[in-house]
Amino acid sequence: MRFDRWLKFAKPGRPTRILAVALAASLLAAGEAVAEPVQEPATVPSSEERIQALEAKVQALAEELSAQRIAEAVPVDSEFDPVWGVGPSASKVYREGSGLSIGGYGEVRFRHDSTDDDIFDALRAVLYVGYKFSDSWVLNSEIEFEHGGGSDVFVEFLNLDYLHSDALNFRVGLILIPMGFVNQLHEPTFYYGASRPEVEKTIIPTTWRENGAGFFGRIGDRITYQVYGVSSFEGSQFNASGFRPGRQKGIKALTNDWSFVARADVAAMSGLNLGASVYYGNQGQGQSIGGVGVGSLSTAIYELHAEYKRYGITARGLFSQAFVENPDALNAGIRLSGKTGFLAESLIGGYVEVAYDVMPRLLPETKQSLEPFFRYERLNTQSSMQDAAAYAPTLKYNRHLYTVGLQYKPISQIVLKLDYRWITQQSNGQSLDKQIEFGAGYVF
Repeated sequence: MRFDRWLKFAKPGRPTRILAVALAASLLAAGEAVAEPVQEPATVPSSEERIQALEAKVQALAEELSAQRIAEAVPVDSEFDPVWGVGPSASKVYREGSGLSIGGYGEVRFRHDSTDDDIFDALRAVLYVGYKFSDSWVLNSEIEFEHGGGSDVFVEFLNLDYLHSDALNFRVGLILIPMGFVNQLHEPTFYYGASRPEVEKTIIPTTWRENGAGFFGRIGDRITYQVYGVSSFEGSQFNASGFRPGRQKGIKALTNDWSFVARADVAAMSGLNLGASVYYGNQGQGQSIGGVGVGSLSTAIYELHAEYKRYGITARGLFSQAFVENPDALNAGIRLSGKTGFLAESLIGGYVEVAYDVMPRLLPETKQSLEPFFRYERLNTQSSMQDAAAYAPTLKYNRHLYTVGLQYKPISQIVLKLDYRWITQQSNGQSLDKQIEFGAGYVF
């Protein structure tokens, strides 16, 4: 309908005239808008460009989340105490709310030896991998690459823990035997010297781990305990040097015989910790050597240890002794097989060491440490022979070891070590070996 006809038919009155004027103004404005030149629209990104921009944003977000998760799994600060029988770096999984935790350590060592070749060895690189499924269930593991890798790759421990309470918890898996200082706490920042104490490599054959299960916990504020049943040694491999060759390391372990180990530690007073452990079981596993059955090889090992750490002083002491029932059943087989080096019915050893951090006196505000240290070890892996006339002891296994050195930590997670070690024979004081060692280690 034309606009003038609409006006003609419209009823007279003010509201009608106002409406007509408004309608006319609207039509006029629309016409002017149509008459204006059309502006070019802004360039619209193509679908491919929009997808690429979106992918870039997603990638940036993913990298940010990944960095955050890595930071949570691998915290920079590792200054905390060991928990539940594993080292400080391996303990971080117990402090996490949930999810993945990663840590590790490594060490290299150069040794100048007066009786052997000089050796520079990438001793080990270790990765701790832990996962906290919930407040109750925790997986913790240690994977070790030794001597630069190659075929020397081992699982050092593999613990599946059920955390019930401070007083009572359950563990199953490949377990570090809870004896001595170093077998459970063997990160290079913990022990003095480029090499671990010989007593804790021989009578307590660090790193000693076996498949098993048991319980651990804390009683009150001062006492911790661990009790496990584990696969025994493969006793047919014992010899004059002790038990080390008999470790099964959880690799398709013979378990015809079981052993039991228990440990307790007491925080006696500020800076002073005392502890003891005992291991007992048959080690024969029904095996033979040289066509001769080795018998039960019932073995008991105990150790006592103490540590004082305060005012820059660290002092440690450990004593250990082992008894083997009827080792001559094994020794007869050793002789028939053409081997040498007979197992004793008693092995004994111990050491004391002391260190003092002088850095606070040199640089009072520093967090670095510089610790001169000294360690004395007494070791005899053939302390008593069942039949000394038939199976005589070898003099070199009865010895003294002295180590003096220096340990420097520029930060708490890195350590540099330099030491001199000499070994003498008990019977006549004859020098058996002299060694200069340099070591470097880290933990994260």
